[in-house]
Amino acid sequence: MSHVPLGTDAPETLTIRLPPTFKLRRSDGSPWVVWGEDSTFARPAHFRLSFRERPLGYPTIRIDGTRGQTQIEECVLATKGASIAVALFTIGWLDPGKPDRPYVVAYWELRPGLPVRVFATGIGPNVQAQFLAALRSVEYSSQ
Repeated sequence: MSHVPLGTDAPETLTIRLPPTFKLRRSDGSPWVVWGEDSTFARPAHFRLSFRERPLGYPTIRIDGTRGQTQIEECVLATKGASIAVALFTIGWLDPGKPDRPYVVAYWELRPGLPVRVFATGIGPNVQAQFLAALRSVEYSSQ
């Protein structure tokens, strides 16, 4: 379990359960909290979370190169504390040397005025299911 403090002036915390291969990376002043797989993996995955960035909605990404979207699905995850809007998509590269790359993006409000955005990606058939399980595990504490 990872516990993320949501600010210095309030005792709020977001808790999330990520795969054990993910480690919290140091922040460089970015509004994103980032967990990444150990560098021993050939194509490490990462899970990014922002609770300080507006507007509320899916985060966007920029991808260079020749590619095509091969999957898109949207759903709403109902958790104990929130309904999380989720989009799953896969980018398939036209270059046969590059593997397809699945993505998960999500957004919700922990409480009014406190938006959360997620951007996660990795390689492999189970990566989206792992990220959905992580999102289902989210808990918010305001104590």
